[in-house]
Amino acid sequence: MSVNPFTLPGEWLKGNTHCHTTESDGEKSPEAVADWYAGHGYDFLSITDHRILTSTREIERAGMIGVPGMELNGWDDASDCEYHMVALGLKNVEVAPPGRSLQEAINLVKDDGAATILAHPYWLGYEPEWLAPIKELDALEMFNATCQLLNGKGYSPQIIDGLLAQGMKFTLIAADDAHWRSADSGKAWLQVKAQERDAAAIGEAVITGAFYATQGPEIYDFRIEEKRVVVKTSPVAEVRFTSWRKKGQVARAEDGEQTEWEVALRGGEKYVRLECVAADGSMAWSNPIYV
Repeated sequence: MSVNPFTLPGEWLKGNTHCHTTESDGEKSPEAVADWYAGHGYDFLSITDHRILTSTREIERAGMIGVPGMELNGWDDASDCEYHMVALGLKNVEVAPPGRSLQEAINLVKDDGAATILAHPYWLGYEPEWLAPIKELDALEMFNATCQLLNGKGYSPQIIDGLLAQGMKFTLIAADDAHWRSADSGKAWLQVKAQERDAAAIGEAVITGAFYATQGPEIYDFRIEEKRVVVKTSPVAEVRFTSWRKKGQVARAEDGEQTEWEVALRGGEKYVRLECVAADGSMAWSNPIYV
């Protein structure tokens, strides 16, 4: 993390960064999508239709913060692989053509001042070495609900750890990618620490790491002090202190679940990130702390 959200001032805002409507390949209208998320306690939402900027008007009508978003997709010749990239906080880009390389798509989005998120990398089949040369990729999706429902490829930890081991720095997203053809909404979200309730604050948080991602469990504290990792959570069964290569540890609750966790660094960790697992299997993920 370039910032630690657990020590920042502000309020926690719940939001989803990836979903679709009838403006592209979703089954619900923007109005219905906004009403669903507002009705389930979300504070912000980005509708990310394919290659087109869908208005945030319905999101704001429903009482949430609307973050202008888009999913850019095409073919990346360098990796010989399809790419899907979510852009958050667009200002001027309203339509994006298909077929750009991943780096060209990132450049387009960064030139517009928006955050870049590689969507469902495991589902697409990306390998860490293909992504290592990429510049200005702000985040990767650790979990994508729709891809998990489609073929069990919604989780991407090995790709993420492979890139972190190579020295890349980015944040970790969990999102629905709801298309409304299955039970793919409300499955994962971000808890963003923000001082302002606006789209700019959400976009900045995605870039700097002022959030954690979750399917339900909560993270209250995560820090390294005097070569020890200290964590506080809602009741969970285990915390995985994931790090470089074979480094890292798993701490398990002695009596079902617990809320306070502490382990000593053993030396050689390039980074530490958390995977918090509740008794029902739901997870929460921190952004990495770089050691």
